[in-house]
Amino acid sequence: MKNNIIIIISIIILLTTNFFILRKNRHYVKLLNHKDSLIINQEFTQQQLNYIEDNLFYTIKCQNINIKNHIKHYNFDTIFNKQQHVVAYRYHDTDCEACIHFGIIKLKKLSENIGNNKIILLVKASSKRIIELTHNVYNIDFPIYIVDSLPIHLDQFNIPYLFILDKNMQINNLFIPDKTISKFTDKYMNEIQYKYFE
Repeated sequence: MKNNIIIIISIIILLTTNFFILRKNRHYVKLLNHKDSLIINQEFTQQQLNYIEDNLFYTIKCQNINIKNHIKHYNFDTIFNKQQHVVAYRYHDTDCEACIHFGIIKLKKLSENIGNNKIILLVKASSKRIIELTHNVYNIDFPIYIVDSLPIHLDQFNIPYLFILDKNMQINNLFIPDKTISKFTDKYMNEIQYKYFE
């Protein structure tokens, strides 16, 4: 009799734990389903499938990471004065120049729809001169901030990436743009515009 009670209590605990785990990960399941829906009825090369897999991995891994301690010397009150979210583009000045260029060009196109005040660049740069050059070369009006590091595994690689930053300084919807598969970047831009800025 005592063993039956222990088994029943164990089963109840396991069911309750499973319920809370499933509930917590509901967002990730929706994300996976959305990514799957993009793949259905389309043919992809192995490179494209690897790209989708990498993006999905980093999107899930980098949900709700707070970067407040890494950018605390900047005041973002003016940026978040009238909005809840901005698109952030993170790169190092030593990253692939063509990759940086591709991301900035896509952001300039996005800014035509959402405005310059909803886009920021978080750059690891060796000097402020590089920031001035970026403004001049690309003729952009996005705010640029020098940020040495972010608490994201991806930050140690030479890969520019995009994400949504909310006013609580949390990262969501991380995405790695790739100039060789630009249609995915276009889809990402359309999705975030619809989700956050319309």
